[in-house]
Amino acid sequence: MEDAVRNGVRRADESLDQIRGVWVKDIEATVEGGEVKGWRVRMMLTFELKD
Repeated sequence: MEDAVRNGVRRADESLDQIRGVWVKDIEATVEGGEVKGWRVRMMLTFELKD
């Protein structure tokens, strides 16, 4: 789950500057064949806008 948050922040950082924080709104696991295969998070980012 921590990797999912890190990947999301890394991806957002490609188009947003000055990311200040993250709020994880929801967590979801994908399951195949009775095993957890991956994690997804829905998150909100706080960032600074420049004039």
